[in-house]
Amino acid sequence: MLLVCIGDSLTFGYGVNSENCWVSLLNNSIDLKIKNKGVNGNTTAAMLDRFYDDVILQKASHVIILGGTNDFILNLKEQYVLENIKLMCAEAIKNKITPILASPIPVERYLASKCWSSTLNYFDINKHLYSLSQSLRQLSIDKNLIMADLFSSYVSFSSNSSLYTDGIHPNELGHKLIKDTFLSCLKS
Repeated sequence: MLLVCIGDSLTFGYGVNSENCWVSLLNNSIDLKIKNKGVNGNTTAAMLDRFYDDVILQKASHVIILGGTNDFILNLKEQYVLENIKLMCAEAIKNKITPILASPIPVERYLASKCWSSTLNYFDINKHLYSLSQSLRQLSIDKNLIMADLFSSYVSFSSNSSLYTDGIHPNELGHKLIKDTFLSCLKS
């Protein structure tokens, strides 16, 4: 069995050594071969565009789909993001691959405005990320899919600013929390 993780920089592991990325940590925790297909800066449209090559041609048995943050940074609409994720799920199911949904983590506004752009409205980005996590939850119920609610895992962490390198990307502790969230979803 092969689990492919498709996503953006949150999946790639931007800001941490590859062995501390949640994908590598998960690979060391379960008896599955895992491939990291995270690409820095990807939107869900870019993920959809490479889905055939990066997931289907790899002969994956399972795929984790994690994206949306870059879409909202670019001010794209939630419906567009959700539609891209639904299309990836449909493509996976059509090819007998089990899709696993994941909600992106929230942005830590203060740190992000300091390390990235002070002109972006991170409050609105978080509203969209929260709304997407709710839509993904409903999609997982409607389609009977596994979902890892990374957004809620981060929000419920007592000091979530300690989970980031730069307000957008997780640090080693953040990647461990993401791995733990996936692990509990996959075991249940």
